[in-house]
Amino acid sequence: MSNEQVTQTEDEEPVLYAEDIDEEFHDYIQLASDCKVLGNQFFNDGNNQKAIEKYVECVNTLDALLRVVSCSESSLSEKTIAQIEQLKTTTKTNIAHALLNQGDLNRALESVNDAIRLNGEYSRALFTRAKIYLLQGNNIRARNDVNSVLKLQPNSREALMLKESIETMLVLGA
Repeated sequence: MSNEQVTQTEDEEPVLYAEDIDEEFHDYIQLASDCKVLGNQFFNDGNNQKAIEKYVECVNTLDALLRVVSCSESSLSEKTIAQIEQLKTTTKTNIAHALLNQGDLNRALESVNDAIRLNGEYSRALFTRAKIYLLQGNNIRARNDVNSVLKLQPNSREALMLKESIETMLVLGA
């Protein structure tokens, strides 16, 4: 399990239509989304470091946009804020995947925790954190997260298989 590479990033991009997004901020959100797409390409090519750099650029662009908005008289619609949060959540989870591939469990955990703070019901982030906990030997926390995933997606084969591995580790006392 510890040598397992994450081979899939979260590609669920928010659909960005000009009429759905506050017009003046569309370019910032599109730039961030483009960074994530490039990060996914680097990730899929096995270049985890370049992927992380692009993912961080995506998150930083979105954070800068939110700072600009908070310091101005402009505001974002609830729909745009939700799109930004979704993009940040999936990107933070992708950062965790790339860090996991590099063997940096602590930073991967930090990144996935950021994603879960943004959306505590994002099953992909919960699943990723369960895997990290399992690799760290924290089987109880891993089981708690995989159970949360199964509440959200009861038929997830991936989560059911991970739960079985965790339960085996708990029985063996590992």
